[in-house]
Amino acid sequence: MVLEKGIKKISCVDISKFMLDKCKKKSIDKGYPNEVISFHEGDVEKLAFRDSSFNILFCNMVLGMVPNQQVAINELTRILRSGGTLALSIHGPTHLIEPIEALVKSMNNRFYFAHRFEFWPRDERKVKMFFMKAGLGKIKTKRLTWTDEFENGGELFDFFCFYIWTLVVSSITS
Repeated sequence: MVLEKGIKKISCVDISKFMLDKCKKKSIDKGYPNEVISFHEGDVEKLAFRDSSFNILFCNMVLGMVPNQQVAINELTRILRSGGTLALSIHGPTHLIEPIEALVKSMNNRFYFAHRFEFWPRDERKVKMFFMKAGLGKIKTKRLTWTDEFENGGELFDFFCFYIWTLVVSSITS
């Protein structure tokens, strides 16, 4: 955890109160004091923080859940201090495609609103363009690939339900 590395304060933001509550419980279970980690319900396209509030922003698997990705990147840039770091990870274009397709096919037609739930950027060039349009410099991208493996369907279900369908922005300040 970054707190062990000298980070003084962490602000966690999620659009889902349910996910924030789960995160808060985990932080309490690990013994982190409330004054060190704060939790905020919010939307990455309109964050309730002052300009230049953070030295480091870590945005994990968010862009795939955001319809207007450039607005989200602009908003993250707004709250990032000059010289700060924005680290962003995104889902690949086929991330969890099998369970998503199975979910869509199992839906009752009256609940079916789109074939794809995600707005994934398809490659590093697209993400780099978001950063350039937001006015960020020293942009580096790197493709990392991994395979999630589960021992059983229950583990996959828990992962899918509690991880994929959330919007998470974790912000770290020192």
